[in-house]
Amino acid sequence: MEYNYKNFLMLRGGYLYTANTPSEEVVYSFSLGAGFQYKLGNTLLGIDYAFRNVQYFDASNMFTIRVGF
Repeated sequence: MEYNYKNFLMLRGGYLYTANTPSEEVVYSFSLGAGFQYKLGNTLLGIDYAFRNVQYFDASNMFTIRVGF
């Protein structure tokens, strides 16, 4: 799910749901994220952050910097 406020601020969230079957193992359960973008002249700048819960390891944090021409 994503909420976009005036094409500037984005808030994101997700959840993985599966039926309890022995053949399927769920490694990731939920994720959260946020980002923003700003147009500076003809260049689009953006920064995103995402958090993902992981079953066997520490949770993962991801950062993205975007530059569009």
